[in-house]
Amino acid sequence: MRHLDEDGRFSSLSVRMRPLYDTRLADLGPGDLVEAECVCGHAELLTAELLRMAGVPEHQKIEELPAYMRCQECDERGKVVVSVKWGNGERSLGN
Repeated sequence: MRHLDEDGRFSSLSVRMRPLYDTRLADLGPGDLVEAECVCGHAELLTAELLRMAGVPEHQKIEELPAYMRCQECDERGKVVVSVKWGNGERSLGN
């Protein structure tokens, strides 16, 4: 998955970005964040390290995380939409 940047050169950062349905915790680097937004409007930015400390396995698909998440504001489980904010500023959106 390579594309040219505005200067006509291949961008090394874009090679790492993946579609959300194929992104696993192991694919996230130090500058990448998982944004979790509940239907109530509460949102959190989570680092890969924080997810690892919470016990999420490396092979876990990011798209499947909402089933295990509970909102800290409204206490609803599974009502979260996730997206990845890659360290290069690009974004992979969830459903």
